[in-house]
Amino acid sequence: REASTGYVSIGDKYFLASLVPNQGRKFRIDIDYRNKYRASFIDLEGFNVDANSSTEHTIKSVIGAKEVKLIDKYSEDLNIKQFDLNISYGIFYMIVRPLHVVLDYLNKLCGNYGYAIILLTVLIRIVFFPLNQYSGKSMAKMKVLAPQLNIIKEKWKEDKVKLQQETMKLYKMNGVNPLSSCIPILIQIPIFFSLYKLLLLDIAMRHAPFVWYWKDLSAKDTGGEWLFSFLPFANYIPSFLEIGLLPVLMGVSMWMTQRLNPMPGGSEAAELQKKIFTWFPVFIVFILAPFPAGLCLYWCCTNFLTWFQQAYLLKHTTVKAN
Repeated sequence: REASTGYVSIGDKYFLASLVPNQGRKFRIDIDYRNKYRASFIDLEGFNVDANSSTEHTIKSVIGAKEVKLIDKYSEDLNIKQFDLNISYGIFYMIVRPLHVVLDYLNKLCGNYGYAIILLTVLIRIVFFPLNQYSGKSMAKMKVLAPQLNIIKEKWKEDKVKLQQETMKLYKMNGVNPLSSCIPILIQIPIFFSLYKLLLLDIAMRHAPFVWYWKDLSAKDTGGEWLFSFLPFANYIPSFLEIGLLPVLMGVSMWMTQRLNPMPGGSEAAELQKKIFTWFPVFIVFILAPFPAGLCLYWCCTNFLTWFQQAYLLKHTTVKAN
């Protein structure tokens, strides 16, 4: 690719190596993905060198960690446009950057990245409390109405039109909108993915200790290795069974939350869906086992806060009989 402004970078999650040509001179960038991600550039304008004279051409390089403040400083000092894109936050860049500022402040405030993640999770729950409350009330009503809905499904299983009419009548009587529990979740999806990106790429989490045996929140939860290390046959344990405590807590919290939500029922397809939902937390435990411990900590906190809020709403929810 040819350009007259920009840079060429290559790196991994936490570190980069960049070449910054003189801005305003035409150059070409070549990136070879087949040969260990080799990157290079060629100056296309060239230089005229008279007899008995010499010339110099210098370029700048940035090699180091992807620290946001340093990246911003280099971008300003070297006048490099979009140099901050070296940290690949993706399409939710405008959401991730403010979240990074808040997380960085919390990390400095409490001196522990794990506590900062917990505090950030609580703050996000507070910000979205009205939406979650609105969604939770609807889901709580649908949970309480489940026995009546099952009666209606059994009574009118041969008459689909009447079944739909009676179901909507019951919903209307209790002020329930089935979509009201989905819309707040859709609104929060960008925040969820933004936090995922932030915690995945933030170099501050690298080698950041939390408590107990969690010594590096950027690495997988090593609780499974620690647990099996006491066994005489520890060397023969398959790696996929070395599941840490945080992924397990994630699965438990997801299961607890599912128990408070309305489950499908009535038909064979719904019963199959119910079984899938029941075993899904177990599936999630194995998926999250290799993920960074900091991400698992965030998901655990989110799930437990959701459970407490939903349990409170369910306890104080009443409905009218059809």
